[in-house]
Amino acid sequence: MRNRFGKIIVFIIATLAIAGAAYYVSTSFGPDKKLTAAERVLRLGRCIGCDLRRADLSEADLRRVQLKWADCRYADFSNADLSRANLEEAQLKNADLSKANLASAFMRKADLRNANLNGAYLQRANLRDAQLDNAILQDAVLKQAILCRSDMRDADLRNADLNQANLAGAYLMRADLRNANLENANLRNAFLNDANLEGAYLGYGSNRLSFNGALLTGAIWENGKRCLKGSTGKCIQ
Repeated sequence: MRNRFGKIIVFIIATLAIAGAAYYVSTSFGPDKKLTAAERVLRLGRCIGCDLRRADLSEADLRRVQLKWADCRYADFSNADLSRANLEEAQLKNADLSKANLASAFMRKADLRNANLNGAYLQRANLRDAQLDNAILQDAVLKQAILCRSDMRDADLRNADLNQANLAGAYLMRADLRNANLENANLRNAFLNDANLEGAYLGYGSNRLSFNGALLTGAIWENGKRCLKGSTGKCIQ
């Protein structure tokens, strides 16, 4: 009888132990304790297609992070290290990327409308077909960046460094390029109607910027004069 009672006690203790372990696992790793999207990014460096709206990732180490298709609208990435990050087709409308390191980031077709990229470092970043209209890129470093066919209408590019940037076919209507460095940049077939290039550095001699096929009607030239109607490939004053 005593032996049987002992076995019952052992059985009860074992059952309680298993139940306790199951409860611990469910509460620690179950639905109530799932990682938030921001935590997943920080811990795993990967959050493809996730919801990061209004997330605070300022000053975060996000090198090589995978955020393809992610919704990052209104997110704060200021001063974050996003070098070599994959942000292809990411939604970054109204995001704060000021002073972020985006060197060699892959941002093809990313939506950066109204985004703040003031002072951001984008050397060799791939922004082909990206939407950057009304974006703030003042003092940004875009050396050797790929911006082919990107939409940069009404963008603020004052004092930006676009040395050797590829802007072929880019939409730069009404963009503010005052005092920007455009030496050796490629603006072939770009749309620069009503853009402001006053004080911009366009290079000299063999390093002079090529505007082959670019539409320049209404643009304010480096000397402060407006290009006349019919200005294609060169500014007629």
